[in-house]
Amino acid sequence: MKVIFLKDHQKIAKKGQLKQVADGLARNFLFPQKIAQPASARAIAELERSQKKANQEEAQLQEKMAELMKKIKGKTFILKRKANKEKIFGSINKADICAELKKSGWEISEEDLLLEQPLKKIGQYEIKVFPKEKNPASFILEIQAE
Repeated sequence: MKVIFLKDHQKIAKKGQLKQVADGLARNFLFPQKIAQPASARAIAELERSQKKANQEEAQLQEKMAELMKKIKGKTFILKRKANKEKIFGSINKADICAELKKSGWEISEEDLLLEQPLKKIGQYEIKVFPKEKNPASFILEIQAE
């Protein structure tokens, strides 16, 4: 029996996949738990429409990300913190950096930043944006003492 998966299933398929499964598996497990639905012509057409829409949204998101990467590349942002010579009191993490970027008018989420560990010293740091992309952009974060 052909089914369309409504949710990811660890061993069988991912959401939106059209797959041939055993009749008993479909009737006794997949349908009652609403993991899949029968693959009728109408359901397949709906699946294709939703995949086409998702592809268009992904393309728009990629375009927006590329534009943002061009604008932010090479910029310098200054963060002031209380410090004792070289070491700041506390640390600066992704949430602090995102808050500072938001104050400057940049909408970047924590998932879009690459920071191995929190920053604890005064100085300049190169922060990568969109690290999952082929060519991630980066900006300079300068930490200064108040």
